[in-house]
Amino acid sequence: PLNEASLRRAHLMIRHERSRSLFPHKLNGSGFSYLEILIALMILAVFFLPAMDMFSRSVSHLAYISDLNTGLSLAREGMERIRNLRITESQLQARGDSYEPPVQEPPVHLNGSDWRIQQHVRIGTDPLEIDVFIFKDELMEEPFVEISTLIEDVG
Repeated sequence: PLNEASLRRAHLMIRHERSRSLFPHKLNGSGFSYLEILIALMILAVFFLPAMDMFSRSVSHLAYISDLNTGLSLAREGMERIRNLRITESQLQARGDSYEPPVQEPPVHLNGSDWRIQQHVRIGTDPLEIDVFIFKDELMEEPFVEISTLIEDVG
């Protein structure tokens, strides 16, 4: 005999079977504890922190390399200015050291830094040796980049 109680029981059993087949991965109390999650996060941190350190170092190295490229470009430009003056060795020696921009003017602001070019003539060398120094930011006492060239009178 089918009474209301047996129909209700059958209906609950069918719902229970459907929910079991829809959610077979149900944890039923076998989930991770807070301690297990904390240990897993600590293990991940042990592997993640060195990677972050390596990333921050690479970013600072990229900034240094960018500044070095800017300094080298400015040094080459300063060297070309000397070569394009078309004056003799004696005139270069008489001209002496020069700065671009001049010392009384503020330095050139380029790529987020201040730059100054010094062209230094080494008197008493044959052929005439000229050094080009590039100074950056507050370090105007010590050159950031330094290149040299020789100039000889033609003729």
